[in-house]
Amino acid sequence: FMIDVALGFLARIPAHLEAVLLKVRIDRDSRCLRVGYLEKMTSCRGEHEHLYPPFSAFSVGGVTRPRRDAAARGSAPLGLQDCWVVELDAAIDNLTAPLGLPLASWS
Repeated sequence: FMIDVALGFLARIPAHLEAVLLKVRIDRDSRCLRVGYLEKMTSCRGEHEHLYPPFSAFSVGGVTRPRRDAAARGSAPLGLQDCWVVELDAAIDNLTAPLGLPLASWS
């Protein structure tokens, strides 16, 4: 996980919008069978980007509120303390996930 890369993208968010940082955890032993690691193929080296197929299965491991709001931040650069942090656990294999799982409201 490259926090500097993530914060670089989050810095582009207009001040009136909420910043959300998604942390996807992959089991070290079992790994994740349905994810692509793009570092070898990308023109933007150093992002260490992962690509998940549509309808990939995740479970929410936790949600952390920002420690300061936009008013408290003022003109300071956006930092981790200004973001909602959502921790997701990637399913080992999407094909083993039950078919009736709920979809995210934006899908």
